[in-house]
Amino acid sequence: MGDYLFAGLALLLLLALFFLFPMKFSKTGKWVIPTIAFVVSTLGIYIFELLTLWHSILLMILLLLLTAILLQRLPLFISSTEQQHTMEQKNSITNGSSKGF
Repeated sequence: MGDYLFAGLALLLLLALFFLFPMKFSKTGKWVIPTIAFVVSTLGIYIFELLTLWHSILLMILLLLLTAILLQRLPLFISSTEQQHTMEQKNSITNGSSKGF
């Protein structure tokens, strides 16, 4: 029970750090990263209580890899100016290639 309490306190501390210090994340990103960290840590505590050490290490590595893939594919951390810049680049590439033909 103490481990889960410590994970909850770490979540509160992480949320405070994300909102107090200037970081280049959107508001959604500032909520998503600490929440995912909390979920992964509580699942790790629970897995460690159920299984042996090497099983729990393998499952945590798999869980962290899947989380990294999910976060990479979600567009949570792209600001509107970066998104507008990439759209302008795509438009200039498509307009430039059609002029040659």
